[in-house]
Amino acid sequence: MLSSACNLSASMLLLLALLCCCLVPMSSASSLEQSLRPLYSATEAFLDAIQPPEKSVLLKDIVPILITGKTSDLLSGHWNSLTRQWMNSYLGYSILICIGAFLIMFVPLAGCCVCCCRCCCNKCGGKLNYMERKGSSCRRGLYGLLLLMFATAMLFGCVFALLANQQLRDQLSAGRVFNEFADSADATAGLLDSAADRGRNATPQAVENATKVLRPRANATLTRLQARLAGDFNGTGIDASGAFAAVRDAIEQLRLARNSTERYISAVGTYATGLAALNASYAQVRTNLTQPQFACPAGASLDDCRLVNETVHRVAGVDQTAESAGRQSLEDLLARLREVNDTAALLKLMEAEAALANVSTAGMEMFDKYIAESLSQLNGSQLLAQWDSIESSLSQLANSIRGYSNLSEIQLPNPLTGQNENLWEFAANFDMFRYCLYIGMAAFGLLLVLLLYMGLVYGCAGEPPYEDSGCCNRGVGANFLLAVVALGCLLYAALMLLTAVFFLSGGLADTEVCRYLSGRTGQYGYSLLDNATRQAVSNNRGGAGILGKLSLGDVIQKPVSTLLNGCNGESLASAFNMSAVADAVGLPGLIDQFVNRTVADLAGRGSEFLSGASFNISQLEELQSMAANASALNVTEFEAKLNKPLLDGALATFLAALNNISRDCNATDPDESTRFNQLYLDLVSAASPVTDSVSVLLARLPQLRQQFANLNSSGAALPDRLAALGAELSSETRLQSLIYQSALDGGLGSSAQLLDFIILPALDSLLSYSIDCAALGASIRRAIEAPCVSLLRPYNGFWSGFGLCLICLLPCFVLAIKLANLYRKTQKYLPDMQDGTPKPV
Repeated sequence: MLSSACNLSASMLLLLALLCCCLVPMSSASSLEQSLRPLYSATEAFLDAIQPPEKSVLLKDIVPILITGKTSDLLSGHWNSLTRQWMNSYLGYSILICIGAFLIMFVPLAGCCVCCCRCCCNKCGGKLNYMERKGSSCRRGLYGLLLLMFATAMLFGCVFALLANQQLRDQLSAGRVFNEFADSADATAGLLDSAADRGRNATPQAVENATKVLRPRANATLTRLQARLAGDFNGTGIDASGAFAAVRDAIEQLRLARNSTERYISAVGTYATGLAALNASYAQVRTNLTQPQFACPAGASLDDCRLVNETVHRVAGVDQTAESAGRQSLEDLLARLREVNDTAALLKLMEAEAALANVSTAGMEMFDKYIAESLSQLNGSQLLAQWDSIESSLSQLANSIRGYSNLSEIQLPNPLTGQNENLWEFAANFDMFRYCLYIGMAAFGLLLVLLLYMGLVYGCAGEPPYEDSGCCNRGVGANFLLAVVALGCLLYAALMLLTAVFFLSGGLADTEVCRYLSGRTGQYGYSLLDNATRQAVSNNRGGAGILGKLSLGDVIQKPVSTLLNGCNGESLASAFNMSAVADAVGLPGLIDQFVNRTVADLAGRGSEFLSGASFNISQLEELQSMAANASALNVTEFEAKLNKPLLDGALATFLAALNNISRDCNATDPDESTRFNQLYLDLVSAASPVTDSVSVLLARLPQLRQQFANLNSSGAALPDRLAALGAELSSETRLQSLIYQSALDGGLGSSAQLLDFIILPALDSLLSYSIDCAALGASIRRAIEAPCVSLLRPYNGFWSGFGLCLICLLPCFVLAIKLANLYRKTQKYLPDMQDGTPKPV
């Protein structure tokens, strides 16, 4: 028993030694903060458990009512439901208050009862009954384990409070946390002060960037316009590119037909030359055979001689009348084809195509002119006046923020010294008072536990107990000990009251404000802060100039979530409703005016830069007539003559007869054989070119007719098509409709498109350059972390550790007394329990 008591006493002394370590310097602030972060997280998790974010009504209901001034809602018929809702939201805090109130009232009453009655139910020194002897060992182990657990928890709370207190002292030393807040507020104000100048200087570049985005849209608009002009014009089926391609095709067909006619006439000339040579050769043959009178050579066939004689007397030669008529017809057609100046027509066509291709260039020149005029207006005095208004508003906001940075210089009276101190000195003195209170409470509680334990176990306070005694101890020591117990209970109640008040105040500050600002509740808390901010500034105006038209509640969209989230790679523009800003300053109207002016001027000048696209169709009408005449070319007689055999079909038989006679008389009359063979060879030599020319002419004649048919087909509807195209191009109404449609498709004709894709991104980039969103958000977060993290976390950590120590102190008293009684009884009746025969004391 003595060894167990000594072990428990050693544990209590170890606790006292640990508490005295507060006089030893701690480690660095950063390492201390890293070590305490899990404990702070546990404290914050406990606060979130007793007050969940979704049940908090301060930012969600109460603040909006106070901001908007609609306090009449509290007195309306919904008052009962609102009250129940708010009470339910603070149910966790209500339970903590009830527990604290119970301990504050119960502990002093229990101490008074012990002090007045000093009664232990006749069991302090009495004899153990059978059941007590049987279960005493188990109860000793259970009470000892529970006492160890509560003492460990008490030790943990004391150490946690000690370390949190050390960090809090580090933050309050020399006003570090206040200086951090002031520096962060000054940095925020400095960013706002420089924003107007940076924005004013960056405006030309922002406008230039917007122009770089706007110019491709204008180019796309004009490209679509050019494509529509070249394609189906206003859905009429008339397209300039198709018409121009048809003109080019007709000119090409004209050239092909003319070249084909020239080649055919050349082939006809070759044919005529061959016919003349054939007639000359045939005439020589006739002369040779008829002068003198034709006589059949010896050995020749009479049939061959008869055929030759009949042919030379019947056929005088080849008729060239049809050839001359066909050739004259072709030459007349060629002369008419050459009357059309296809070179001039082609040059005119190229001019028309160039005029159509110049639509985009001419339009861009005009667009650049309007852009230059708009830029000169943007850089004028009107824009500078707006920047002056913005600079004034930002300056007021920066001065307000600087006013908050001077809070640490507020003078407060010290009730102990009676002198005025600034805020951080006052907080440091209060922290010293709280620190001494903590040390005194911990030392007194430990001393009280040791006195009770030693007094009850060893009878150090008062007389030893007797078997028939009804009281714990007697004498002055016992009375003093009981008086200390009573005073300890009163002190416990006072400390519990202070701990409850300070812990609840810090907890409310954390759960109702700081956990939302520090981002612990995520996007849900940011949305509540955004809503509260919008309602807080809903009645404020933007200042002078066009900004005076703005309601800040409409402009501010999500400022808190944007800044406190570190902007998430976005610009500060995401915190504002830029469309509302654009509407307030009349940007959509200005854009509409700019677009309407540009499109109207494009339509007004459409006939000017499309004038070259109108084509002179007089030559094409002549071409059409010529193509029709060419397709009606009459060479039927000539073609029939070509298909007719030469010498009325007797050429082949005549040549065969001459060849047979030469062969047959070769043996009987060699001279005649040689004469007839020479006649045969001369006539064959003259007939061969004619035969070849006939083959060529017959093969080319269908091709020539097809060329004329193609020429007629390509030029038939061409004048009407060009006339319709010219009418469309000269109609400004239709041209304007076409330009508007092209502007809409190209992204230039819609003010909404320009606002969303050009103007607002330009404002976004301008705002991004004016104010560094990440730097501004970081400075605001540092300003928030100074009170909400650097100060409030160790503050709540201290009072949570202190509260844990107080709560565990009460069961430690009870368990120490119960365990001491068990050890005293066991020691007194140990022989009885060993041999079973009770012995008198």
